[in-house]
Formats: sequence, C-alpha cells, structure tokens
Amino acid sequence: MRPGQQKPITIEELRTAWFAFAQRKNQEGKVSEYMILNRNFELQNGTEIHLKVDNPVQVEQFNDVKAELLGELRRKLQNNKLNVLVEFVEVVGAKRLYTSIDKYNFLAEKYPALTELKQRLGLDTDF
Repeated sequence: MRPGQQKPITIEELRTAWFAFAQRKNQEGKVSEYMILNRNFELQNGTEIHLKVDNPVQVEQFNDVKAELLGELRRKLQNNKLNVLVEFVEVVGAKRLYTSIDKYNFLAEKYPALTELKQRLGLDTDF
C-alpha cells in the first residue's frame, strides 16, 4: 500500500472489516471493546466513519483501540485516508431501572394486566 492511497470503499466492505475486528476483540476476551465496536456507524464523505457512544467512558475506551482499528481498516480496505470520529451522545429520557420495584413499576405501567396478575397470584415484587 502506497502512502496516500485512497481506494474507494463501500459501506458493506467497511462493515465486514469493522465487524471482523470487533469479533476478534470479543474472542480475545476484550468485551468492553467489543461492546463499543459492535454498534452501528455511518460513513460520510467516503472516508469519515462516525461512531456514536452513549457513555463518556466509552469514548476513552474507544480511543485506546482506535489506532489499532484504523491501521487494520486502512490496510484491509487499501485507503489511508480513513478516519474514525467518535461522539458521545447522551440518551435523553432513558430512566435506569435499578431496583426490582422500579422494574415492576415500569412493566406494570407498560402492561396493566401485570398488576392484576400480581394480586391474583399473591406475588411479591421484592426478589
């Protein structure tokens, strides 16, 4: 591969190379890296890969593997101009359900019949 080489790539080729890298990380036992890599991304301007994460820690974790990922993608796809831009996007309105009561209330709101089942069967939400 020559410096500055820029073979046009398709999103399918990129996805194949990207997810092969992610699978390798999973097989190596690097689950957090796999979880970051195993998500959708966009290809813009033919060389810019835009990846959105939902946690600022994931940005740091991605930056640890970014150089290795770029090296492999550039080599496999024969395009030295590829670049990955990672962006933290906060999920608005997503409520974390930590306790069993929170989980029950969420499901009961979504499925009203659950309240009746709980009463009929004499079930307890604290488990």
